[in-house]
Amino acid sequence: MTLRINDALKNEFSAATRERPSGNDTAFDLMIATANAQALSSGPSASSEGAQSSQPIVFDQSAMAFAGLAARGVTAMTLDHNPLSAEIAGLPDSSPIGPLVRLDGSVSKAEFENLVAQFGGSNAQADGLFATFDANGDGSISHSEFLAGLAKIDVDGGAMPFAQTLGQLMDDHGNRNGKVDNIEFGDFETAFVHAEELNQTSKS
Repeated sequence: MTLRINDALKNEFSAATRERPSGNDTAFDLMIATANAQALSSGPSASSEGAQSSQPIVFDQSAMAFAGLAARGVTAMTLDHNPLSAEIAGLPDSSPIGPLVRLDGSVSKAEFENLVAQFGGSNAQADGLFATFDANGDGSISHSEFLAGLAKIDVDGGAMPFAQTLGQLMDDHGNRNGKVDNIEFGDFETAFVHAEELNQTSKS
């Protein structure tokens, strides 16, 4: 079962969105799978294959806040519209809340390679990242393993090779300024959730 975060973790969400670049209308939906309500284990770290930029990627405070949310089992997904826009404008929101996505699927190695390719990465980068995300070595990345991998970014400030490879993908898919923000971070989480959904649909 999946729950939207309302009052819970409100402080963390506020901190995560405080540095959103001005002029950007991207909004976020925070969701948690009830099976992952406890803090997730970081697990052993591993390096990732793939070319790195000559300058290290920096994860700003808002991206680090999302990594911290991942450590608590919270998924941040980017939305095409702000669900609070009507409330902010002082209007009644009559639109129904859409169905919740399931956060209990998994993504295979081939599917993850495809996801990374969509972010401009190579198979070598995907395979290096996959080795770290797939903590139990079963050949797929579960949602809890994905969040535990994202949480590793917050361990050493994003300096390890795994975080740098992941950050490069996020930044290349975004504004390519050498700095990952919450929007770029959330876009990668959203892409993974969509890959999970496609995988579940193909099996049903």
